[in-house]
Amino acid sequence: MWETIATHLPRMRREPPRIWTPITDEERGTLETRRPRAGGEPVLSGHGHRLFIRNGTDELQLNLGPRALWQVAEQLLGTGTLAWPTGHDESGLMSDEVVESLTTHLGHEIIRWPPKGTMTTETLRLPKTGPVWLNGQGTRGLYCTLPNSPPLGSTFHGAHSDGACYGRNRLLFACYTDDVPPGCGGFTVWPGSHTRIWTDQWKAFHGGGLHTDRR
Repeated sequence: MWETIATHLPRMRREPPRIWTPITDEERGTLETRRPRAGGEPVLSGHGHRLFIRNGTDELQLNLGPRALWQVAEQLLGTGTLAWPTGHDESGLMSDEVVESLTTHLGHEIIRWPPKGTMTTETLRLPKTGPVWLNGQGTRGLYCTLPNSPPLGSTFHGAHSDGACYGRNRLLFACYTDDVPPGCGGFTVWPGSHTRIWTDQWKAFHGGGLHTDRR
């Protein structure tokens, strides 16, 4: 984390903590322009008290996430149906929705991919900061919240659930890298909510409302 920040936002050093001030609008704009030529997201981005680091194909992230869940995924989806997460430029499982999702991340490079997936294992060379989480080849990276964040206020968007039945075979997980106070984590599980989420999203899927969130 600190290596990435030192490269892309050097004014925020590890010591002293008092200089961990929010990302300004100017800094946010500068970071957004630093996208890889091959497409993908900036390595470091963010706004206010939030930092997003796209290092999901680093060895530590691979070992922590997709590789650690490999046996679980094979038990659910079948032996031989998954591509081992070797990094950001190796093979991956493609589907129509994954190909469509690549458009916003790869920019003009999307023309290199077939317009439709084949539901089979295809050669897929994603940029390091591309959507490697869509095909099990990496994680989304680190989500960091600076200390002394202000109250959420009236602009807080509320909770949402990611699409569960839109053609992606995914295992969603999160790992906290530090202690958080009660009720302050980014992920919450309400007992029994998965049944309502599945039922409503399944209806939205067949009704064409693919981007409907449950709030």
